[in-house]
Amino acid sequence: MIHVLYLSIFARLHLLLSSLYHDYASRRSYTSPSLVVAFNSGLHEAPEQWHPTVKLLMRKNLPCVFTSYNRGEAKDDNQNLERMGVKFVWREVRNKWSGQRAHFDYFTEDLFWYENAFTLGFQGSA
Repeated sequence: MIHVLYLSIFARLHLLLSSLYHDYASRRSYTSPSLVVAFNSGLHEAPEQWHPTVKLLMRKNLPCVFTSYNRGEAKDDNQNLERMGVKFVWREVRNKWSGQRAHFDYFTEDLFWYENAFTLGFQGSA
């Protein structure tokens, strides 16, 4: 499911769609955004599912920000995007605007995770 938010000086349009971004982008109603943000994307868990969308974002040369719950996920996201050939604007860095509530998780190397804890940015292809 994707959320699409369009902002302008005069209006804001927020769409909630149950489709993948690259499928949405093939519609006649698609409008190219100024910025693409994937909050806690899960890219590291299913890079093959993200591949068509990332390739589209690269081809359209859109500025993109992906967030992740912890440093381990951010590093994995970084490696997957590097294999896909993105041009990084910045690599995984701690997000100073992340969620402040710690969540305990026995299954991660970091033990705690936060909403949008790390970010990385890319635009176009390397």
